[in-house]
Amino acid sequence: IIRTSRQWIEEQGFRVIYGDTDSLFVLLRDDGQPLERQALDLVAGLNNRWTQTIEKEYRLHSFLEIELETLFTKFFMPRIRGRDTGSKKRYAGLAGTGGQSLVIKGLEAVRSDWTELARSFQRELLEAVFREQDVAPLIRRYTGLVRSGEARPRLVYRKRLRQPISAYRKNIPPHVKAARQLDEPGAEIRYYMTTAGPQPVEKHTAPLDYEHYIERQIKPVADAILPFIGLDFDALIGGQGDFFQ
Repeated sequence: IIRTSRQWIEEQGFRVIYGDTDSLFVLLRDDGQPLERQALDLVAGLNNRWTQTIEKEYRLHSFLEIELETLFTKFFMPRIRGRDTGSKKRYAGLAGTGGQSLVIKGLEAVRSDWTELARSFQRELLEAVFREQDVAPLIRRYTGLVRSGEARPRLVYRKRLRQPISAYRKNIPPHVKAARQLDEPGAEIRYYMTTAGPQPVEKHTAPLDYEHYIERQIKPVADAILPFIGLDFDALIGGQGDFFQ
């Protein structure tokens, strides 16, 4: 159904940019016709064609109904590393004819194993890019919050233990290393990345490794988005040294 629907859509001159399980993402035309009207006409045409096809080939009444779920005025799908294709079930966009709301699926901003700071940064960065705002001040503000220590409460990692601590023998992940420092670790481990490695929030003693947070939380989020608008994270924060002295 998905593959045939894609074929029919492309026969009408539209470009299908992604499809997965039960959905198709279609790039509408910028020809002056209202986007919602284009989308609704496309849906009606697909439903009509499926009804006719199923009745003709199988002599059955079709109960299949394709719906318009979301209309994005701006859309972003990060590429799979090293490839030109988009990554599955990971995207963001401004939804609604006026682009009123930000929708995020599968990205760091909706994943609990990323820090609160990284999730907030990704949301704000996407909003700024979609609304064509200057992103440089935003990026410098976030790196400044990290390096100054002001963002400390938002730098906590949270990760659940999936098995007993004793079961981890090789390639010990950071949250397990932190858990081993606790007398009675719970199912969820809260820890910081410090200059001495991962330490639980409750018992951390070493200073936080702020450059780790820049390189592993802020920079990866930025690097997934900035190339699409011709910018580079390192170039944007370059020369910031004097600012923090």
